[in-house]
Amino acid sequence: MSMVNRLNHDKQVALLQDMMERMSIRGLHRTKKGNTGPSGRPSRTTILKLLAEAGDTAIEFLGERMRDLPSTLVEADELHAYVAIRGRTLFLRKMRAPPGQGVFWIWVAIDVTSKLVVAWHIGGRGNSDAKVFIDDLKARCPNRLQLTTDSHHPYIEAVEKAWGGEIDYATVKKQDDQQQEVIEEYLGVDQPRPKRRRSKREMAPPEIRSGSPDPSLITTNHIESFFQKFRQNLGRFARKTTLFSKTLINLKRAVALYVFYHNFIRVHMSLATTPAVAAGIDDSEWTWEMFIELIDGNRKKWALEREAAKQQDATSESVIILPAPRSQDMPFTVMFSFLQKYAKIHRSDCKHLRDTPERGSKRGASHKFQCETIEAARNLAYNLVPDEVAECKVCLGSPSRLDTGRGKGGNNLKH
Repeated sequence: MSMVNRLNHDKQVALLQDMMERMSIRGLHRTKKGNTGPSGRPSRTTILKLLAEAGDTAIEFLGERMRDLPSTLVEADELHAYVAIRGRTLFLRKMRAPPGQGVFWIWVAIDVTSKLVVAWHIGGRGNSDAKVFIDDLKARCPNRLQLTTDSHHPYIEAVEKAWGGEIDYATVKKQDDQQQEVIEEYLGVDQPRPKRRRSKREMAPPEIRSGSPDPSLITTNHIESFFQKFRQNLGRFARKTTLFSKTLINLKRAVALYVFYHNFIRVHMSLATTPAVAAGIDDSEWTWEMFIELIDGNRKKWALEREAAKQQDATSESVIILPAPRSQDMPFTVMFSFLQKYAKIHRSDCKHLRDTPERGSKRGASHKFQCETIEAARNLAYNLVPDEVAECKVCLGSPSRLDTGRGKGGNNLKH
């Protein structure tokens, strides 16, 4: 009999299905039933672990399956989101966002005919991210495309470099009587804050950038409709709530899981089937039970990979070794969580630095790594987990609270 307390398939299906219907992590913890425990409910750690396994499985599956797509009519746009701290908060506090936090943009391209999400990317809003997104779109769609985007300038440069003139490309421009400004970070100068009022949107005439696109099909209404459903179905994208993402890695997992759900599981009323079947890249509709079986197969594969990594680390010289014994503490300590993929830097005498001498890991005898200088601690933390590094606000004097802990005696789970 296995000693692992894992939810059975029916309860995993219920969690994933409600996660795609706006339920938050804490909402699932309060309302769902678990296998064991005094409360009879699944813990947040269990739910986050399921999100991690499902999200990683979706990322791997979509990376392999979403290739050589037959799409010919595509619309693209980007969606604003943030991790841990809003851009306006950064601006008002006059501070820069830590790595892996702050404002992010979700670039999405959708096939108008089959409603298939053909490409997506999470990053900034500049030229480099536009190039990554457009190059990925071109790699997934080998046919000649009619592409429509808004007039965001990085799109125009990226499309020109990727396709040259071998594409039918047009842009539309939205004219608002008052632009809703999204502040991404503190720029060093104060910006005017106009009065809020409901904007009136009008569409300017489309502009043809390349080729000869069909004028009747130049629009971004379909991608805007998809973003509306996206915010309605994923609670972490709802506006003016506390359901926002706390870590970048879980934001990427949630987006990939929703893309898989949208493409392969959700039956659309106008299609009477899933977008994958409508596009011809799959023969039948998927179910959550089939996806759980795919996760189970990946769990076994990941367990074998972890065991192989342990054996390799045991005989390799690349194992991370503590710089000094615990009895001779160095000034700074890096606490690292393998489950949450999260690192935090403390002073070695910080009262919030919990002692975990018995917890083993594949990188050493403990989750603690000691360093002589703060620069060495930061370098080590970013080498361990580049996206999720934080510094203790108590001992290192962080100017504002960037973590999502609940204080003394609380839980520091990152969503």
